[in-house]
Amino acid sequence: AFLQSLGRPGRQAPVPGDPRRGASLFDQAGCRRCHMIQGAGGFLGPDLSDAALRFTTEDLRRSIVDPAAAVPEGFRPVTVIAGNGERITGLLKNDSNFTLEILREDGAYFSAPRSSVREAPAPQPTLMPTDYQRRLTAADLQDLLAFLDQQRAEGRAASVWLVKAH
Repeated sequence: AFLQSLGRPGRQAPVPGDPRRGASLFDQAGCRRCHMIQGAGGFLGPDLSDAALRFTTEDLRRSIVDPAAAVPEGFRPVTVIAGNGERITGLLKNDSNFTLEILREDGAYFSAPRSSVREAPAPQPTLMPTDYQRRLTAADLQDLLAFLDQQRAEGRAASVWLVKAH
């Protein structure tokens, strides 16, 4: 089972822990503010509705305790300086020859003509908090992983379909 789980997430043995407590921790830690599960939550982080089918437990653990180590495509923050001097940080959602669109951390979109903004160094490699290793106990992390292990939605997360459509 262990060897199979390395190559095929979703076929791994159930993760030990208390998934109901993990669901509560998911909300208390603010995860739902950025991550969607089954249509509820935010858009700044990857949709986790099918997390157990796409990721191994170790991948999930690593992304929680060291989120800057491997930021998924489309979730690396960018910072631009607008024509009025305002710094805008968020996720790049559209970058064409004419328009730049960024989903800001507050959930609002920033859109401007490409020629009116200049890029600046992003203040951090990820928008996900990097202190969960200190904030969560070992039991908290295990229960959170048990909750994420139950996320095996049929089909694919909306973010995957959007990437494939372009």
